[in-house]
Amino acid sequence: MNLSHATLNQNRSLLSVWRLLAQPWFSEGVAGVVAGRGAPVPGRKLVTILAGDFAARARNEDLWPSFDAVQQKDWRFSYTAWRFFWDREIEPRGKETFLRLEAACISEPEKCRTDFAKVYGMGLQNAVEILSERLTFRTLCACRPNGRGSLD
Repeated sequence: MNLSHATLNQNRSLLSVWRLLAQPWFSEGVAGVVAGRGAPVPGRKLVTILAGDFAARARNEDLWPSFDAVQQKDWRFSYTAWRFFWDREIEPRGKETFLRLEAACISEPEKCRTDFAKVYGMGLQNAVEILSERLTFRTLCACRPNGRGSLD
């Protein structure tokens, strides 16, 4: 995951990186999606929660605080929420749409939420509510070899 952060933060000022850290749903979530596409390093603990465990907990817990706060009460739960969120946003709308948001968030991190609404046509909270509804009516399946699963 450190390589994912390095790639996301390359050629940026320290101030810009600092401002983006105030948007962990974006900065950490995107790094998590990129890192999650590869195999975990042997001997290293997964940052995310297993899909089935996350689904069970997410059905009974509001996801919005993971996206609304900078300080997280449970980073593993938040990382998992962010990862499933971005997987769900990127796949149906395509990488080009996501790359427009990424460019906007990187250039002006403090406007990242506003830019999300401009790019995706809905507010961030609404998009998180849709993810929560999907978790209520569907299950996560362990269909990836690493057992972390995806939304079906």
